Amino acid sequence: MTSRAARLALAGVLLTGCASEAAGEKDTGDGRLAMVSGRDDHGFVDLDRVPVRASESGGRITGAVVGRIHDGTLVRVVQRDHTAMRVTTLEGPSVTGWLDDFHLRGQFHLVGAPPLCGATIGSAHVDGGRQVLVYAVKDDRVLVETVPGGDGAAKPLRGWVARPELRELPPQGRTCAADPPGSKHVHDLPRP
Repeated sequence: MTSRAARLALAGVLLTGCASEAAGEKDTGDGRLAMVSGRDDHGFVDLDRVPVRASESGGRITGAVVGRIHDGTLVRVVQRDHTAMRVTTLEGPSVTGWLDDFHLRGQFHLVGAPPLCGATIGSAHVDGGRQVLVYAVKDDRVLVETVPGGDGAAKPLRGWVARPELRELPPQGRTCAADPPGSKHVHDLPRP
């Protein structure tokens, strides 16, 4: 998982650029979408559903819990204050509220079927685990663009991908989508 500083840098990248419309809210970023993550720093699911709150003040999230967003749900950031992000869901139940940027991811992995875990962007095959950015959701598909990498591609590949192929973590295990080894991890500190 990324450090707090890296997450803050990602939030800055996510939240700069031109605005676009979604569900009556203005996007405060460059059009890219984020994914709600209930995973801890080890990559294990800590929260199946991340609580979002009614308000924030000076970057601190306050107010009553107005909903819970399922781990892995795509959202649009519609407002920010320091590390407090106001998001609205783009899939699943409609929820808008504040959460900490710790619970947001801006880059994803494409993970297809075993045994190779490869995926398809439009009609082009890509290796399993290829990192992408997401720009739109339509039915059971997402519009992605590959993150520049060491594959020698002159420019990013952009196209539609089946939504189930979009994952927070790279391919793992025989199913390509298994949780990290040791997923029965338990924290030493009691949770409130």
